[in-house]
Amino acid sequence: LLLLAFAAACGPDGSAETGTYIALGDSLSEGVGASEPAATAFVPLVHQSLGDGFDLLNLGHSGDTSQQLLDHGHLDQAVAEIRQRNGDTDLDNDIKRVTLEIGGNDLLNLYFELVLGGTCPNVQVSLQKQECVDRLGGTLRDYEPNLRNALDRLKGADPELPIVLMSGAGAVDDVVEAYRAGVADYLKKPFHPSDFSQSVQRALDSRAPVAAGVPA
Repeated sequence: LLLLAFAAACGPDGSAETGTYIALGDSLSEGVGASEPAATAFVPLVHQSLGDGFDLLNLGHSGDTSQQLLDHGHLDQAVAEIRQRNGDTDLDNDIKRVTLEIGGNDLLNLYFELVLGGTCPNVQVSLQKQECVDRLGGTLRDYEPNLRNALDRLKGADPELPIVLMSGAGAVDDVVEAYRAGVADYLKKPFHPSDFSQSVQRALDSRAPVAAGVPA
């Protein structure tokens, strides 16, 4: 699973920030599995942390893969909202936070088909069977360009939004590739909440156009 956070700075006079937060993703964003989806799910908790000045537009759709994120229209709606609101003269309605979490269902589909189906029942067997290796590799190869596509479109809607990448991938090559792609900061999961706060502040300080494309 990949989670990305876009952030904008507080008001220049230090006043409480206003704006809109857009959530994109799959079941995590929609609140599936939360005890109280409207209060304790990932997106409501992020929204609550932003303060009373923020509106919420939750475009999460349970079950979506990275390809369906591109095909189902939710990304199109987010891009259109960013272009319209961040391009007018009303600063109070700007999109100032966007989270994107996608990719879990890309792998979950493989789990249902290959693991539960008995073809690749465990890691040891999977590494020894070329079919298992090929299917996993193909899924990851399909995921990366989908992610790049989504991020390029969001970045194109407003190049001033920095990106923090949070991923389970933590090899040196992955980190180097992320920075080459323009990521403002990189956090490897799991991480402490204070690490996230510090990372967002570094991204705000950079204020550079960014993109990313590292599989979780």
